[in-house]
Amino acid sequence: MNKRSIIFTLPWNPAHPGGVTHVVASLAQTLEREASFTPVILQQSWDHPRADYRSHEGRTVVELRLRSPWGPTGGARAPVAFALTLAGTLRKLANIVRTTDAACINVHYPGLSAFNFLFLRWVKLYRGAIVLSFHGTDVEDMIASHGVERLLWRILISRADRTISCSRDLRDKVAAFATAASSRCFYVHNGIDAEGTKRELAAPPECAGLASLRYVVHCGAFIKRKGYDVLVRAFAKIAPEFPEVRLVLVGDPAQEYANISDLVKTLGLADRVRMIGLIPHAQVLWLIRQAALLVLPSRYEAFGLVLLEAGVFARPVIASDVGGIPEIVIDNVTGLLVAAEDEAGLAARLSYLLSRPDDAVALGDNLRRHVTSNFALDKLARRYIEALTDHEIVKRK
Repeated sequence: MNKRSIIFTLPWNPAHPGGVTHVVASLAQTLEREASFTPVILQQSWDHPRADYRSHEGRTVVELRLRSPWGPTGGARAPVAFALTLAGTLRKLANIVRTTDAACINVHYPGLSAFNFLFLRWVKLYRGAIVLSFHGTDVEDMIASHGVERLLWRILISRADRTISCSRDLRDKVAAFATAASSRCFYVHNGIDAEGTKRELAAPPECAGLASLRYVVHCGAFIKRKGYDVLVRAFAKIAPEFPEVRLVLVGDPAQEYANISDLVKTLGLADRVRMIGLIPHAQVLWLIRQAALLVLPSRYEAFGLVLLEAGVFARPVIASDVGGIPEIVIDNVTGLLVAAEDEAGLAARLSYLLSRPDDAVALGDNLRRHVTSNFALDKLARRYIEALTDHEIVKRK
């Protein structure tokens, strides 16, 4: 008998780099390895009004346009278009869940377009489970909603079979937002494949010369939330004390890239700071492995996968005491924590570790052991799959 499927939905191409894509890929690999369910990726794509099947890394990917019942401007256009196209969308989704024999639809980084799946089950064209998986910014957007949009979010969560978040902190935010569904809000930490991460390393040509330098690194999209400005100002305070140390900033050059570049010049750090745009993940790992310290000075961070990557290479870390970060970094044990936006506090902790290499090595070793013991990808992916499938709806055919 053919295996049933779990449909993982993404709002972008499964080849797109990022933590959410990485989570879905690891879940798919676990399903394939354990031969329990067949993974199917449903990519929400505005360019595909009809279901378009293709293959990605040997897995079935279906691209399909899914409308939302509410638009960003709050006007009537979105709900009208949603209502007019709903019957056709449900027919297409019904064909997908029927041909793949779907037992569970797991919506990652959900939006209100997930209402399509609720309607599909309401009209009895689908009898499996619906699970919403939250990763960070999606929850921030949900909490910031108001009026009809806020009401729709609460209905969506209350009608889903359960939610899964990547940290306790994020789970608590979802549960507080939708109190009626709080007992169905779970969390499973993201995990990392330590050996696979080590094999992925590749020296980046963009960083020629860095291997011989002592540097502090921060990796993430250039957005306000990631605190690049806080780190640059903190580094400016300790730069005269450590003339041999450089600061390396790497990530997707989003809206803050130009602002950070201007700040570096204003503070007279142009010869001390290297800014690198989007590079392959294997090269980011090389930068982390070679760094003296990794710093994650985020104003908010749902989890912080880069901290696990630092742990794989036993790199000492300094991070903000926000969101899910304290679930990874235990202050003065597996790293150092500092209050968000505390430039002086961050500068003091940078100075402390840069001037005490033995303490830095000890923290890095502790983080490596902590990550290896508590964030192993195979163990956490299996726990995630259990959260998806240990449900009466999935268990019954």
